[in-house]
Amino acid sequence: MSSTRWLWRTVGVGALASTIICGIGFTYAVNEIIFPASGELQAPSVPAAPANTAEPAPGRAAAPWNAKAEVRLVALGDSLTAGTGDITGKGYVRGVKDKLQETLDKPVFVYNNFAIPGFRTYDLLNNWEAKPDIAKSIAEADVVLLTIGGNDLFEGGEGIFTAPEAGASGSAQGAARAGGEGAAGAPGTQQGVAPGVRSGAGTGGGSAAETPATGQARAGAGSDVALGEGFNPEAAAKRMPEALKRLEQIMERVSKANPNARVLYVGLYHPFLDLDKSKEGSRVIQQWNTAAFDLATRLPNVTVVPTYDLFELYSERLLYTDHFHPNQEGYERIANRIVDILN
Repeated sequence: MSSTRWLWRTVGVGALASTIICGIGFTYAVNEIIFPASGELQAPSVPAAPANTAEPAPGRAAAPWNAKAEVRLVALGDSLTAGTGDITGKGYVRGVKDKLQETLDKPVFVYNNFAIPGFRTYDLLNNWEAKPDIAKSIAEADVVLLTIGGNDLFEGGEGIFTAPEAGASGSAQGAARAGGEGAAGAPGTQQGVAPGVRSGAGTGGGSAAETPATGQARAGAGSDVALGEGFNPEAAAKRMPEALKRLEQIMERVSKANPNARVLYVGLYHPFLDLDKSKEGSRVIQQWNTAAFDLATRLPNVTVVPTYDLFELYSERLLYTDHFHPNQEGYERIANRIVDILN
């Protein structure tokens, strides 16, 4: 009996000791969770990336202006990028250069300007293939300025203007024929210069009456707008889908050539707003600009610069005598808008 009594006492004491130890441990654990010890938390280690893994290309924010000793601009496109209509010869490209240099207080250079008046989207793509220097220059640029697409829509006025009588001398269809670029983009006779627009006027992105090879406008036989002539944008609307496909290719090529550059595509304005009483053409141009915005959102370093509002109320004051290209003040407004976006 005595031995059994001592056995139960030993088991009881052991059980009590185990319970006390477990209780102390549980209390300590709860205390550590609720009231952790002060000190810095150690972040979990991250496996090192393989040596051959490329870092992701920075997006549009990768423009460390302050870290650069100088800023390089590269421009390409049509007659707007060439500055046609500005009697000072600066255009918006030189305007951006001067204003950006003043803002940043450091040298800004126009590294290359590949603009050719009269160019359409397919001309630019062909020129890109023929001239490797374009991609190389963009690869070394900090800012790329681009205008293109207006000539695709308006084709020098072909199918855009209607006259009260078929075959009238003021009719846009085959009325004024001047040396320059034809509707297919090949050198030859220009067809369908818009009435009231002097030969040499292109569109929101260049002059269809200019010779791409030389960039010089030719004298034409433009006539004043006859009573009853109107603006018919259906032809421009039909040309838009294919032109937008080519614009997408251009944006992608420029973006890929230099993912770190700021690429600014200058949107279209309506040069014939005073002839477009129903504003049907305005809707076509807005559709183009909206599509361009959509394309730009898919590329991290491409921004669309809106210009439609700049000319909407003051087109006569801001256009050159050809009734299409901006004048000195018009280009200055475009340059101001670009610099505002860059800053």
